[in-house]
Amino acid sequence: MNSTRITTIGGLELMVGMLFCCGRSATLNENTAFSKNDSLTDRYLNMQATLLHVWNKLVRHEKEKLSAIDEMFERMTRLHQGDASLQSRFGQIKELRLTPRLLSNPDVLEEYDFAHESLINEMLTMAATGQLATDREFQALVDRVKIAESNISLNREDYDSIAQAFNEFMQTHQLVLKEIDQNCNLNPRPTFGSVTKK
Repeated sequence: MNSTRITTIGGLELMVGMLFCCGRSATLNENTAFSKNDSLTDRYLNMQATLLHVWNKLVRHEKEKLSAIDEMFERMTRLHQGDASLQSRFGQIKELRLTPRLLSNPDVLEEYDFAHESLINEMLTMAATGQLATDREFQALVDRVKIAESNISLNREDYDSIAQAFNEFMQTHQLVLKEIDQNCNLNPRPTFGSVTKK
């Protein structure tokens, strides 16, 4: 029994040793070299991917906010607390979409933000009075809107910091990036901060 155990352990040690040796020899023979262009391309692609990821998170939170507001109107209607003018404004707001094109026009973005903010403020005022103030389902929807708004604010800050770093990177390395990709868009990415700084 002991000799079988020793043989098994010895065999396992031999196999593990062979695996380590095989693994080392393969990595020792590999010669890799990365040029400055390779590194810049990698950084450029990673920054673009990060911008897209943060933008998609922002759009998802915008959709969550609109969905919660839509449910708030449904709940208000069921409770006979509906407001036709607010609902009409919301219908118009739902048609607006946050896009990079909208972001590049500070005036339109400012109007977009104002329309959302004023509607939400009126909804929150209504939520604090009457039957809506004591309706748990409605108050849960109010909380969803507040959370989405908070997430949107954080996503915008994230997007702005990444876009600013991306713009600086593009400015610094524009000649090399144009050499790597002739179709490279070297225009600076607009930021949300451009609206608040106006």
